[in-house]
Amino acid sequence: KDEIIAAFEIPRRKHSGAYLKIGPRAYFGISKAAVAVALELNGGTVGNARIALGSVAPVPLYAARTSAWLSGKKLSPDVIKQAAALVKTEVSPITDPRSVAEYRREMCGVLLERALLSI
Repeated sequence: KDEIIAAFEIPRRKHSGAYLKIGPRAYFGISKAAVAVALELNGGTVGNARIALGSVAPVPLYAARTSAWLSGKKLSPDVIKQAAALVKTEVSPITDPRSVAEYRREMCGVLLERALLSI
């Protein structure tokens, strides 16, 4: 009563994330490759990273090596390129009517790079 709120603060989120996919059509549910990234950022340094890949294995795949490697690193163009190269070693996609295995592997790196750059 007889009080007014002059200001309030909303704490900045420490977590950031991105999801990207590539497929035959933008809104078609089936993708050729997909990547989901969740990062805990502390001043540009990755505190904890979680990277998941879709459509490159029988079930969604947690990229454990790349996630662990990225944790503790400062996000920079060089680190992002290295993470994109590493994630391609974690997948063993198949060739099917939607896409060939090598394209899917390459797109995992491309999508991870784009996702990390967008964060």
